Amino acid sequence: MASIPEERSAEHRARSYQLEMFEASLKGNIIVVMGTGSGKTQIALLRIIHELENSDGKLIWFLAPTVPLCLQQHRVISQHIPAVKSRTLLGSDKVELWTEQAVWDAVLEGLQVIVSTPAVLHDAMTHGFVRISRLGLLIFDEAHHCIRKHPTNMIMRNFYHPALQEYGPGAVPRILGLTASAGSSREGLQTIEMNLNSVCTTPQAHRQELLEYTHMPELRRVLYTPLMKENASLWEGSTLQKLLERDNTYCSGQMKTFVCKAVHIFQELGIWAAEYFIRASVEELLSHAYVHSKIDLDYDEREYLVNILSKSPVPDIDVHSTDPKDFPVSPKFEALISFLMSTEDINFSGLIFVEQRAAVTVMSYLLSTHPSTRDRFRTGSFIGMSNSTNRKTMLGDLLSAKMQPDTLDDFRYGRKNLIVATDVLKEGIDVSACSVVICYNIPKGFESFIQRRGRARRQNSTYSMMLSTEDDGSTLDKWQKFEKIMEEACLEDRRRTEELRALGSLDEDVCTRFCVRSTGAILTAEYAMQHLVHFCDTLPRQNYVEDKPEFSFERNDGGLLRAKVILPSSVNPKVRRAEGKAWWKTERAAKKEAAFYAYKALYEHGLVNDNLLPLTKSREFTRKDISLLPAVQKVSEQYDPWVDWAHLWSSTNLYQNRILVRQNEEDTSMKFITPTATPPIAPMKLCWDSETTYTLEFEAAGAVSLTAENIERMRAATSLYLQATTSTPLAGNKDYIALFGPDLPWDELETWLKKNQGHEPAIQVFSSQRPLDRMGVVRDRSRYGELLIFKRWLNRSGDLELECDPYPSKRRNLLQRQTLAKKRPAEDEILGSPTKKRILSASHCTIDRLPASETVFGRFIPVILDRLEAALVATRLCETVLRDIQFQDLRHVITAITMPLAQAPTDYQRYEFFGDSVLKFTVAASLFYNNPNWHEGYLTETLHALVQNARLTRAALDQGLDAYIISNRFTPRKWSAPLISEKLYASASTRSMSAKVLADVVEALIGAAYIDGGLHKAQSCIVRFLPEIELPETKLPRPESMPMSKDHKKPHLIQQENLENHIGYTFKDKTLLMEALTHPSCPYDTSIQSYQRLEFLGDAVLDMLIVDLIRAHHVECQQGEMTKIKHAIVNGHLLAFLCMQFKWAMPSPLTPSIDTGTETETEIISPPPKTLSLYSYLRYSPSRPLPLHVEPESGSSNALTRHNLLCPSILHALNNTTAYPWSLFSAIHADKFFSDVVESIIGAIFVDSGGDLGACAGFIERLGLVRIAKRILDERVDVTHPTQRAQIELQKLAARLGCNDGFRFECRTVRDLSSGKRKTLEVDINDHYGDEDPAVLGAEGPELTYTCTISLATLRTNQDFGRDLDDIVVTGCLSKEDAEIQAANLVIELVGRLESGRLYKKNMDLDIDTGVQVDLDLDMNLDPGITTG
Repeated sequence: MASIPEERSAEHRARSYQLEMFEASLKGNIIVVMGTGSGKTQIALLRIIHELENSDGKLIWFLAPTVPLCLQQHRVISQHIPAVKSRTLLGSDKVELWTEQAVWDAVLEGLQVIVSTPAVLHDAMTHGFVRISRLGLLIFDEAHHCIRKHPTNMIMRNFYHPALQEYGPGAVPRILGLTASAGSSREGLQTIEMNLNSVCTTPQAHRQELLEYTHMPELRRVLYTPLMKENASLWEGSTLQKLLERDNTYCSGQMKTFVCKAVHIFQELGIWAAEYFIRASVEELLSHAYVHSKIDLDYDEREYLVNILSKSPVPDIDVHSTDPKDFPVSPKFEALISFLMSTEDINFSGLIFVEQRAAVTVMSYLLSTHPSTRDRFRTGSFIGMSNSTNRKTMLGDLLSAKMQPDTLDDFRYGRKNLIVATDVLKEGIDVSACSVVICYNIPKGFESFIQRRGRARRQNSTYSMMLSTEDDGSTLDKWQKFEKIMEEACLEDRRRTEELRALGSLDEDVCTRFCVRSTGAILTAEYAMQHLVHFCDTLPRQNYVEDKPEFSFERNDGGLLRAKVILPSSVNPKVRRAEGKAWWKTERAAKKEAAFYAYKALYEHGLVNDNLLPLTKSREFTRKDISLLPAVQKVSEQYDPWVDWAHLWSSTNLYQNRILVRQNEEDTSMKFITPTATPPIAPMKLCWDSETTYTLEFEAAGAVSLTAENIERMRAATSLYLQATTSTPLAGNKDYIALFGPDLPWDELETWLKKNQGHEPAIQVFSSQRPLDRMGVVRDRSRYGELLIFKRWLNRSGDLELECDPYPSKRRNLLQRQTLAKKRPAEDEILGSPTKKRILSASHCTIDRLPASETVFGRFIPVILDRLEAALVATRLCETVLRDIQFQDLRHVITAITMPLAQAPTDYQRYEFFGDSVLKFTVAASLFYNNPNWHEGYLTETLHALVQNARLTRAALDQGLDAYIISNRFTPRKWSAPLISEKLYASASTRSMSAKVLADVVEALIGAAYIDGGLHKAQSCIVRFLPEIELPETKLPRPESMPMSKDHKKPHLIQQENLENHIGYTFKDKTLLMEALTHPSCPYDTSIQSYQRLEFLGDAVLDMLIVDLIRAHHVECQQGEMTKIKHAIVNGHLLAFLCMQFKWAMPSPLTPSIDTGTETETEIISPPPKTLSLYSYLRYSPSRPLPLHVEPESGSSNALTRHNLLCPSILHALNNTTAYPWSLFSAIHADKFFSDVVESIIGAIFVDSGGDLGACAGFIERLGLVRIAKRILDERVDVTHPTQRAQIELQKLAARLGCNDGFRFECRTVRDLSSGKRKTLEVDINDHYGDEDPAVLGAEGPELTYTCTISLATLRTNQDFGRDLDDIVVTGCLSKEDAEIQAANLVIELVGRLESGRLYKKNMDLDIDTGVQVDLDLDMNLDPGITTG
């Protein structure tokens, strides 16, 4: 299955220190203290997932101090845990008006996670709407706020601690706090710990790793000269100031506040900024004066305010000037500009903290306008949001309300590189790591200082503070103290790092040793690490996963370490975790010991062999004798049953069979004498010509006693029948193996022979006036006795003549309808057709006495014996090699052992198709059940080894199957009746046969057994050839040796019942469904294996289901067509598409609707439901989320984006068109995990249901796969892959042109400038399906694009076309397959135009564009036209 390139970077997996904190949170209430940007939110996500999967039905409440932070954290939770029922509760929801318990109950009904500000929860608990006992987990983001009268502390003081004291720990929620600054003193830290009933915790065992991700910025001071006092008093005499002093109205308070803000801006930024603030604010006010939602004043006050401001002079400013002198600014702002301009980072990203909201937007505008900065910085502003919708904007705030809501996204994606913000951005909000953080105003406390500093987390970043040159000594000393604290912290981290490095050089001797007695192989701690890494390297490669052992450490009170290692999730949970036993000084020694015990456990569970090496297909999985098999084998000659019959004629036991011959409504019969009872022979339909068909039915044989005379008479009758249809005299020996004669009493046989033997001259026959129904075959003696069919006598000019038709050629096989003779033309056409009718002189002809109506029996005998021989071969096979299978219908065995070369009515190809899938399914199930410790890689390798052609060939040879493969072609012209005298002395010989034929026949016999008696009989046949296969006991419960089979206290999936309802199956073992949805990247649950094993089984089960669907269809398809149909139904593209389509609605949280006029009526409304998909339930790493959400802001598209765009076209194609939409599927280029999860769920259902294929069929029917499959079968949808069709067309064209050179599809990746990587791959279209996408081999990201080139050099050398035809080139595709398909479509179009006749004559000008080059940008331009190159 193709999959898009996916990153495999280790940076995105859960870091060891995060897992250390997560595990600590499971042991008790903790406050995680880590620096900004170190990944505290990932720890919270892991804790939330664990709580949900071990849910006791209680709420998880996530508290964040600000509205933007609440929205951000809720978005993160929703994206990482799509199946969770969550919502935010904010002031904008008007929660203050929810005054009834019923309203709160309706809103919280069914929810699992709530994100809100602390004030919302505190108010709800204060009024009794939410009780502390209803909460299961409380998460405090920015936990350092939990002091004094803060709502977070009020929740703990008023509700948590009283309940804890009165009812105990079971009555209160578990606590998880997150902070980057737990306090500036030990006393403050202890206060927070006491308030939250938690312990502050920071990574200890993985401190060094934390330091690698935490970069301390350089602290710098930016000094400025303060504004002179005389300049600061310029505003005292202004007109506006006088108006405020004269008037004392209700709105004068707003006016005074407005002036204060203007003065503040003047002092902080300068006069230009203040004038801009006044002008812009007045214009904004006047434009919104009568918008009630904007101005919190009544009509009179509003009129008064507008009147005053209209009379005030509004300053005029020039924003387009290029002269900095036209922008008079404050000395402080000049210092800021000077500092900004001194930065030389080409990847600059900065953040400026200011004090007032109004100053944010003004400073941002000034930086965007000032000539010194406007061309270098792309500036935005952010002021946050209010917690209450009742608050209305005042004069002076209108301008601030214009801040861009997309500022943070613009900053993340580089569209802006400088943000001016209030303290709302100092904590929690997810902004990219900044290279420069500037405090334009001094932080108000140590926490603010630390929080702002945390934004400068890029390596070599700068943390700057604007300080006045006239600040008093105490202020400067305070910041110098903070600077010293930072320096000491940096030095302490450096000292700690140096200590760790020094310890790393210490060589501790880890004396652990293990020896395998059978081989003498030794495992020591010294080499265990490289063994373990090598083992992980042999695991199946997975996207989004780093396949290597992960080590973590715990430290005891003495500072010593003990290591724990976790292997990738594809490894069995029983051996996935291993711990050391001793305590060590160094991480190196601790890792060695843990690696030793991990690798020893792998050996004990059969995952490495006695040589202490991973199992490989060249050793454990493959028999040594099959690798030496040549492609062509010398095998036994085809078993000849007539040899046995020749010896049986020495016995007196004979058997009589009766053959009923039906032709239209006339029935005749024959006798058939054999030396032994014949096996059942199926009725035969023999095609004499296009109008005449005979049906032969065989009655059961019965014993008969014959005299020597009657045997001789039957031999004479057999000879008579055989001679009647040939012009060549038969040999004198008549000891035929089988005897044929008329169905007459034995005493009449001699009379019949006398009457019908021999021939008479035609003239004599004419004279005797023989009746037409007794007229025999005419023989033209002038043409070596050529056989003719008598039509009538002609007596012209006294010469007696015969008009005859040619006798049907003996070359024709009557069993083959495709060789039917042409229909006889009308009578008048016969007379004028020299090729049909023959006029012969009677004197040259003889006419047989045996009526022509009975001579047909002579043509039937070869066919009967040929089919009887096949039946005898099949019978012998069933009595020997297949003696335990007990086939009911011998025809299936005959079909399975007949090569296409024999040109019999049936051959093994169709059955081989069925057997291949049954074999794969049976072996896959056997391996899955009988090797519960094996990961998917071992299972896949063993499956391939057991079902490969070489293994099946060896099985066929070992069982002697080669002698029973029918390869002899039935050729009527060369056929001769088998004679006893010849067969008695026949000698054994050999024949050459392709090894693949032997393997195909084994699969065909398995398919025959499946059709004859179902899956059980087919599996018995498999075991006959592959005795190493142990049939699984699928009806039994999940084997105890498999992980998590008996523990019913294990976690469950989020919204599991909802998922089961839509799957259509309720699991008895719930952990199977969890395993089926656990992506290999999932780091937090080591007790459950990833879905790869179940996906391996589900792939085989799905093949089995679709093959059974094809078999049951009323129209029989040939093998090639069935193969294409199956590929079209089970390919990863379609499964991924159906996975994306498999959606259902999950009701959204209810929202009360409040009548703001009366604030008394409350109506509960239901918003549009949230859509859930099958992939929403995937369990994966929060640190590296799968691309399950559309993020158009990122500038790239993922599979879901492309799916949404192409879905209508694909559905139309699947439901209406006659061609399969390969091109559209390849354009989606879905990640492999979409199809994997479908197959893993099928595998889980199969295991849980005890091997019930019907339960699995129910799921794929709900998925929509059965409906698509039935339409493909019913309406004969063309499922040919475009590359196959293109190759066929090119081969046809090359053949017509006499070109020997083939055409090749060359596919290569295009260099991405950012990565500097390039991969090149030439692809022969003939090997399309066997070629692996380079993306799967580790290419990173969606940066790689693919180009496919089809060289038309062969056409250019042909004189019919000339040298002006350029190669076809398709570029810009997301995958190799997509590039090939798009190029193949162009090839098909090109060949179609070439064959239209316009280009197919010599000396004609080209009537086609001379170049074909298509650039497929990622804008989904999927129908490229042919353009001039």
